[in-house]
Amino acid sequence: MAKPEPFYIDVDLKKNTQYEVPSVTQMDTATFFIVRITDDGRMVPGLLDYFSTITMTSERPDRKSFYILGKPVEGKENEILFHLGTDETTLTGNVQASIQFYSPPDADNPEGRITSSLFRYTVKKDLSGEYVPSEREGSLIETVLIRGPEIMAAAEKATADAIKAMNDLTGAVSGALENLQADKAAALKEMADATLKANTAADNADDERQQLTTDVTSKIAEVEAVRLSTVDVKDATQDVQDATELVRENTEAERLATAEVRENTELVRQETDAIRQSTVKVRDESNAAGEFAQEQGKYAKLQGDLQAEQMTDVAGVLEYVQDDFLPGIAESVAETGLFVRQAMSDQNTGNQLALWTGTLAEYNALDTKNPAVVYMVRK
Repeated sequence: MAKPEPFYIDVDLKKNTQYEVPSVTQMDTATFFIVRITDDGRMVPGLLDYFSTITMTSERPDRKSFYILGKPVEGKENEILFHLGTDETTLTGNVQASIQFYSPPDADNPEGRITSSLFRYTVKKDLSGEYVPSEREGSLIETVLIRGPEIMAAAEKATADAIKAMNDLTGAVSGALENLQADKAAALKEMADATLKANTAADNADDERQQLTTDVTSKIAEVEAVRLSTVDVKDATQDVQDATELVRENTEAERLATAEVRENTELVRQETDAIRQSTVKVRDESNAAGEFAQEQGKYAKLQGDLQAEQMTDVAGVLEYVQDDFLPGIAESVAETGLFVRQAMSDQNTGNQLALWTGTLAEYNALDTKNPAVVYMVRK
């Protein structure tokens, strides 16, 4: 018999790996998984020595989980062998599996588990057409078959009692005929002898016929008992198959409901991501607006400083007019009695200047400012 080929699963401790989903046969007792372990894509010698225990957990479509211990493969550096039983492959469909690595527990890690790696495999239906119970379900059929031997024993006892009663009746009849023939022997010796021979032959034939009938009846009873026992077993087997099919249908419904929840969760995640991106955009635009406002503030401050500098120049001119120019005119009038109107000029350019006086509100209300006019703001 050919040795079954194992299924290989590659597991890396630091990065994700791709694998082809294995497909195993339902209730197959020769299903082997070999897990090849690498560290960042490298085969590290002695890597398995770091782990005290490596297990494989399988979750069937009905949500029941089973785990087995892994064994190192002889002659291989970093390979672990897992031998699946019939419990993991009782139901068809996808099976979620996990390889878990454990080290000796300590204060920092009481459970001892270091890491785990998820994968899945598919259990396909056994096409042989015969229902093969699992190791746990086999006890149900064995219980049903217990009544089979009891029925067979009762049938055999009833057949033996019937044969005994028929033999007793046949002996009594034969004795009566022999007595009757003896009484007639003296008178009808020759006829009696002939009759005796005929009756004896008839009795023998009848005994053989009765025995044959009894044997046939017994065999029919035995066959009927076996048939009834077989019907009971078939009925029990059909009940188990119907219950298994119901579990499979319920499991499929739960799987579809779980898939719908996953899809809805993915939609919520996508919407959340869109909101996050929109929030980042609004934050960036707010930062840009803040920077623009800062630039406008700097520009306004610069304009204010320039205007203050211009007002300082105007104040200097006004101070000259009030302190020097106007007092000089007043002194000239006092000495000469004459008012001499002199033009005021810019000592830097030599251009004549006009004088404007008014309040600060009037000054701010002017649409334009003439550079050839000296503006004097009264308090």
